[in-house]
Amino acid sequence: MNYYRQREWSDVFIPQIKAILGQQLIQTAPFHEDTKRNTDLIMVSSGCVRIACRVRKHDGLAKGYGNQITIRTQTRHKKESEFDKILAGWGDLMFYAFENEAGDGFAQWVIVSLDYFRQHWEMAPSDPIDNTDGTAGEAYPLDQGPLEKDGFILYHSGQEAVTT
Repeated sequence: MNYYRQREWSDVFIPQIKAILGQQLIQTAPFHEDTKRNTDLIMVSSGCVRIACRVRKHDGLAKGYGNQITIRTQTRHKKESEFDKILAGWGDLMFYAFENEAGDGFAQWVIVSLDYFRQHWEMAPSDPIDNTDGTAGEAYPLDQGPLEKDGFILYHSGQEAVTT
């Protein structure tokens, strides 16, 4: 699938991704903030937060890939890959999801820290992926090594939204 078709497909999910991120990253202000500082909502992080969003097809979940994230390490045209950009310091968080069977929402999702990934990726187990379209990547399991520890997975679809 070429970039534009892939982007058109994945952009359909942007409103849902924004809703999930809002539920996870924006908190209701405590009483003091509300009454003394004109604050109703507080963003968990301050400053510019860059969020990579990756939505995978449902068949990947059906094939048993639901407990891993994949990161492209080689592009078709030998340009800077997703992995290269992450290691260069781009991106703070990644929203990673599998579409549901109907293709109109998510079967599951996770929000991970790319800062944590940058610090621990070399110690994390991974499996190489060679795609038939000239791209390649690495699959990182979420239940082994340093990526299963607190700090990498910040939020996931199996937990309640953060509240104060």
